[in-house]
Amino acid sequence: MANYNCKLLSKKHVDTIAKVCDLIIDQKLKDHFPLVVWQTGSGTQINMNLNEVIANKANLLLGFKLPSNKPLHPNDDINKSQSSNDTIPTAMHIATVLLIKRELLPAISKIKKNS
Repeated sequence: MANYNCKLLSKKHVDTIAKVCDLIIDQKLKDHFPLVVWQTGSGTQINMNLNEVIANKANLLLGFKLPSNKPLHPNDDINKSQSSNDTIPTAMHIATVLLIKRELLPAISKIKKNS
C-alpha cells in the first residue's frame, strides 16, 4: 500500500499482492513455506521465501506463467522499500513484548501471590 501511495507500484499490482497475502494469512499457501524455525536473527530466509511465494502467486493471478519475474519481481517489487534486517527483528521484539505481558508477567504474579 505504501509503495502504491508513493506511486512505485500500480493499484492492480498492489491489489494482487494483497490478495496473495490474504491467501498466506488464511494458510492456503502453507505448502510453499518449507523453512524450519531455526534461522538467522535477521530472518533473511523467511523474507526471501515470502517474497518469492508472493511474486510467483501474484504473477500467476495476473495471467503469467512460471518461472517468471514479470510483471512482479520478488526483490524489485515485492520487497521494494523493505529490509528483513529491520522487519523480522522488529516483529520478534513485538512478539516478545506481547508474550511477556500475556504469559510471563501473569505467571510471575501467580507465583508471587502463592508464596
